[in-house]
Amino acid sequence: MEEANEQQRLLIADLQGQVSELRDAISRISQQAFVVEEEEPIIGPSHPVILWVDDHPKNNSYFIEQLGEAGISTDLALSTEEGLAKFRSGRYLAVISDMSRREDGKTKPEAGVELLQAVRSVDADVPFFIFCGSAGVRRGGDKARQLGATGITSSPSKLYSLLKLDKIRKIS
Repeated sequence: MEEANEQQRLLIADLQGQVSELRDAISRISQQAFVVEEEEPIIGPSHPVILWVDDHPKNNSYFIEQLGEAGISTDLALSTEEGLAKFRSGRYLAVISDMSRREDGKTKPEAGVELLQAVRSVDADVPFFIFCGSAGVRRGGDKARQLGATGITSSPSKLYSLLKLDKIRKIS
């Protein structure tokens, strides 16, 4: 229960930051005329399954619960090897990975990047997101983007927003 409360507290703080950013963006564009086209969410009946690779999945339990409420199933894997095996055996709407994982008795600070490389060798188009702490974003963000990550963030609300982008809707 304490973990859920802490995750909710962090989510609320993140949302408050996002609201502030939105206010700033709205004030910058308030004098421009524009048309907003509604994006079609990637969440649909065709295959609502996300592969989430993280050695501490309980840290994402609140977010995974939100996905479930939106009708998205989540397959969990605890390691790069397990994640890649699951990825090869099924078709996923997207892949989410943490950046650093403890595997084979040692910490691998770029496990997310290693998984990204392996996934890209199998499927160059599946959306791949790295969801990690801000230190992981700073440490591995450029490399992840160079290798074709769809997004890398430490923000739960940003991750949720990224999952709805039109460019990742092409999975059938």
